[in-house]
Amino acid sequence: MLLLHGFPECWLSWRHQLKEFSTNYCSIGLSVSVSSSRTVIVGHDWGSIIAWKTVQTYPDLFEKHINLNGPPIEVMSSMLRSSFKQFKMSW
Repeated sequence: MLLLHGFPECWLSWRHQLKEFSTNYCSIGLSVSVSSSRTVIVGHDWGSIIAWKTVQTYPDLFEKHINLNGPPIEVMSSMLRSSFKQFKMSW
């Protein structure tokens, strides 16, 4: 399970989830090594945008994609271009 944090967090943000999920998964906070088995990717905030793009680019690597508080990059790009309010809130 790959957990991607948002800005300005670090992998430590996932410490409780890493502990909990480590009983059933090989859980990684940000650093990843890809093996032949499919994995679960989890993204939060800006990390979720990276997770979306990673799953879109390499769908065969992932069994599941869990997204917390972040749209696909295409939606986020559109929102940032069309709404200055959203742009300010996302900075």
